This record gives sequence, C-alpha cells and structure tokens, in this order.
Amino acid sequence: MTIEKIIEKLENECDRQMKKGREPRGASNVVKEWYKEIRDCDKYDKLDERYNMIFGMLYGLYGTYFITETELDETIKELFGIWKETQKKIFDAGKGESL
Repeated sequence: MTIEKIIEKLENECDRQMKKGREPRGASNVVKEWYKEIRDCDKYDKLDERYNMIFGMLYGLYGTYFITETELDETIKELFGIWKETQKKIFDAGKGESL
C-alpha cells in the first residue's frame, strides 16, 4: 500500500463517518500535507521531522487496526525511499547542512 492509498482510505473513512452524522477527524488532510512537505522539503532537519511524523502516524494507524502489518511494511519502505530521494535532492542542490 502506498501513502496515497492510505490517504484515500482515510478520506473514505471520513466520508463514512460524516454519513453517520459524526464529526470528521481530518487525519487524511494531515497526512496529505505532511506527504507534500516531505516531497518538497529543502532542509535536512525538516525532512527528518516530516519523516518521523508520517512514520508515527503510520504506526498509529497500524496500532488502531486501520492498516495491516503488510500495509505498514510496504508504506514504510515507500516512505524511506521518498526520504532518500528528497535527501539526495537537498544534497545535490547544496541546501541544508552537511550530513
């Protein structure tokens, strides 16, 4: 499962809750914003911060049985790949601080 699929799943859950007359939680918006920020990040410290925030959210979703262990593992691998890719962009651009 990808982060985008998890966002979609969160949005569907939000819609389902709203149809029941419940207040939406907005977790999909939070993950969507963090996901955008991790891809567009230009400083190492901000990149690590966003990575940890998404990582924690994923474990929270797993801990509440919203995603399975397999989905968690797949998404963490994707997240790590995005982190490495963004880190390389920061390094190549000469921005941020040294590793």
